[in-house]
Amino acid sequence: MKYPGYLLFLVFLLFSVTLRIHATIQVTETILIDGTEKKLLTVPLDQDPVLKSAIAALTESREISTGCYRGYRGKWQMQNDQLYLVELTTIEGEVLPIPEVFLPYKEGDRYLASWFTGELRVGEGEVIYYSPQNIGFSYYFAKETFYKLAGGKIMQQKEYENTFVPARNSFEASLKEIAGSFGYEKFPELTEGDRIVLAFQLVPTPEGKFSHFSYCRLLINQGGERMTLTDPDHPYLKEVLSLFRQIPQWDVLFLYGEIQPLPWYALPFTPISQLTNR
Repeated sequence: MKYPGYLLFLVFLLFSVTLRIHATIQVTETILIDGTEKKLLTVPLDQDPVLKSAIAALTESREISTGCYRGYRGKWQMQNDQLYLVELTTIEGEVLPIPEVFLPYKEGDRYLASWFTGELRVGEGEVIYYSPQNIGFSYYFAKETFYKLAGGKIMQQKEYENTFVPARNSFEASLKEIAGSFGYEKFPELTEGDRIVLAFQLVPTPEGKFSHFSYCRLLINQGGERMTLTDPDHPYLKEVLSLFRQIPQWDVLFLYGEIQPLPWYALPFTPISQLTNR
């Protein structure tokens, strides 16, 4: 692949940087289940456009926190296999009036969420991992339960135990070591002006060793010619794979019964001219 593929990569990289600048992790809703307050990582009011619009009108004149773009926090309750809205507050804790459009759902001092059909994600315990993307509810709890609802009624639920085992060295430290270790001496055709960037997503083994790349593109600017390599049998990619296999331990994130890929990354290898030990 020549120049167009390289341009696509640059656009993707720029988009990723822009996304990280403007996106912010969001504060959760709360939900009371069997007398215990837990974190609700779903926004049930988003599913009904009429209700969502009414809440937006209620909060539009208030200052919005970047940590809560929706402008409110909902307090919910799960009882007798039904989902109820109990209260709406600002992020500071001020109680908001419930708009009249909610009256058809009112049952005593609560509101039956019969408008909601879908999946609720509920977290409890320690937060074990924060996603570097910082988008929405991009953090994960030691214990999470997914509830499938139809018309506000629980139809199915499944619990997961999640774990995160950090490597002895940080992800960034390991990548810095790899970036400065490319074996240029094996490839005399590579010169001081050449540049190499690896766009990748790594999957570790349960023990933290390198398993494979779920995504891998080696982008090279060699003598002004740009190309993208994906064949694992290419000598340059074989060299890269050997460097990743030499790292003794990678982070291991186990979510929802599966080992998760580590964050997507674009790694520029140190140019020959900047290597002091060669």
